[in-house]
Amino acid sequence: MKTLLEEKKLYVVIIVLLFAAISFITFFVVRYHYRLAIKEIIKDNRSKANFISALISEYQKAVISILESYTQRPLLINAVREKDFNRVIRHLKSLHERYVGTDALFITDRYGILWANYPVDETAFGKDLADSDWYKGVSRNWKPYVSPLYHMAFLRKGISVGVSVPVFDGNGNIIGILGNAQRRSFFVNLLGGDVIEPTRSITLLDQEGNVIFSNTIPYEEEITKYHDEGIREKAVAGGSFNTEITGGQEKGKGSYISVAPLKEIGWSIIVGYDRYAILKELYGYFFLSAVTGLTIFLFLTVSLLYFRREYKHRKTKELLQAEEKYRSIFENALEGIYQTTPEGQYLNINPAFVRTFGFASAEEMMSQVTDVRKQLYVNPEDRDRLKSVLTEQGQVEGFEAQVRRKDGSTFWISINAHAVRDGTGKILYYEGTNMDITGRKQAEEEVRRLNVELEQRVRDRTIRLEAANKELEAFSYSVSHDLRAPLRSIDGFSRIIFEEYGNTLNDTLKNYLERICKGAQHMGLLIDDLLKLAQVTRSEFRHESIDLSELANEIVGTLRRDNPERVVDVVIQDGINVKGDPYLMNIALKNLLDNAWKFTGKKTKPRIVFGTTIQGEETLYFIKDNGAGFDMTYAGKLFGAFQRLHTVEEFPGTGVGLATVRRIITRHGGRIWAEGEVEKGATFFFTIT
Repeated sequence: MKTLLEEKKLYVVIIVLLFAAISFITFFVVRYHYRLAIKEIIKDNRSKANFISALISEYQKAVISILESYTQRPLLINAVREKDFNRVIRHLKSLHERYVGTDALFITDRYGILWANYPVDETAFGKDLADSDWYKGVSRNWKPYVSPLYHMAFLRKGISVGVSVPVFDGNGNIIGILGNAQRRSFFVNLLGGDVIEPTRSITLLDQEGNVIFSNTIPYEEEITKYHDEGIREKAVAGGSFNTEITGGQEKGKGSYISVAPLKEIGWSIIVGYDRYAILKELYGYFFLSAVTGLTIFLFLTVSLLYFRREYKHRKTKELLQAEEKYRSIFENALEGIYQTTPEGQYLNINPAFVRTFGFASAEEMMSQVTDVRKQLYVNPEDRDRLKSVLTEQGQVEGFEAQVRRKDGSTFWISINAHAVRDGTGKILYYEGTNMDITGRKQAEEEVRRLNVELEQRVRDRTIRLEAANKELEAFSYSVSHDLRAPLRSIDGFSRIIFEEYGNTLNDTLKNYLERICKGAQHMGLLIDDLLKLAQVTRSEFRHESIDLSELANEIVGTLRRDNPERVVDVVIQDGINVKGDPYLMNIALKNLLDNAWKFTGKKTKPRIVFGTTIQGEETLYFIKDNGAGFDMTYAGKLFGAFQRLHTVEEFPGTGVGLATVRRIITRHGGRIWAEGEVEKGATFFFTIT
């Protein structure tokens, strides 16, 4: 029940976390698109502000250009210089009728006294306009000037913007001022159409921050300042910027605005977008995102619950199958499987366990065996040791004990078991397997008996071998002393006969005596080699590090000293090191190098190489020469005692050297073989392990 509640809590937590994750993702997506929309709107505001700024600037430049073109007409210049009212009126009327934007035109002298206007308003004649901003602006440096808003006191009275240009005579003297009064209503008509969409606000400010035009402020015949002082001051200073205002004139709603200056005339254009309009435009997307997030949440929740149900169903099915499989294994296992309390009462046993102990059924055994320690174990202390190991280590493998069957017979079992504990660590029961190992124990006993017998045989054979070695030593002594004496006698007496009676002997007898001496000497060499061969087999083996390169150099040095007349090219690889017996390896290497030196004796350019090569994972040591070589057909005879492929007359020797080498290499755990070709040399390979 507790596990079920914990599982339900886990799923509730997963669903809550899933809802929180989807809500966060939805919020993040909506917020991202909202910010993206703001960036696009600010970018669009900026673009439209620059466009309208350029539009008005170009328009005012056109108006100034038109006015300047008229002030340069000689007829108008003459009429102004002569103050010919009728002629000036005709020019003003032509200008008014031909060009849009020339609302109310007037002419003053250089001091600002008005003396002509169109449409004609005679009440304004003679008025001094020197205090007007437009007059001060144009007379400051006598260049065209666009004024801020002002109240026009003549013609169609109202709020206007003045565009003024000076009139020069042919000598460059100021003779008057041509002015054009643009009513604010003109800009209402210019910008109030389809120049900008209704969702955006557009405001045109003069150089003093006065509102010339606004599509969000009701049109009034009053001069008013822009409501946000901070933005107004930055705009008047000629700044170009983007910003957000938290309140506006329409119900206090905030908006995002972009300001672009009209630098040539000092005006500014402000384009804004209502923040509420952004939210209104994105409302559908927000709603769709929320619905999508909710749909995903519901889908994942339903899927989670569905998979939870399927998982529980599958796990239940797997548990039933596992229980069925366990029961089948339990019933049919060849090993005995059991559960027992620490006190020795069986809780559960399988048929194999019952058969092992000779009972008819599990019920019979569980009812009759109430104390395992006393009833089944031949040595009850084995049960105590088993419990001790299980208590300390929690499990045991391969624990061997001798137990009793129902009929009283004994046998050996191997126990694998572990302790099952509760949440507090208390042991509830032991469970494990028993295997009858009586056959193995009997086999082990037989092996022990055979080992004892084998050890005795080894001791007996060692004694016989020691006796054989002593006999061999006696034989070696006999060969060394008893056989040498007759040989010395034969050789000695033969030499005496040759020296004392040589003059009386014919050639045939002399030849016989020489052959007798050589045979005795050769027999002596054979005896020496046989003794060496025996010593190689019987000598104590010392396992040391050997520098074969250094050893080879010493042997070759001795050969050069003994044969100073010979010039042999000998190449010895550096750093050839092995583990072995130094004395034996010296004999082996000396025999191989002596042979190479001997069999290259008839070559004009003899060459001997000692080195190593790698074959697979094995290091091969070799001695190669370019001497007499041999026929590979007889390669098998090379390492036999007294086996020779050349006559003594060709190359002296006893035929025991290579046999000695093979025994030495064999004692080092290696092998030796040779490759050769007649008159092209031979290569002897050997390994050492």
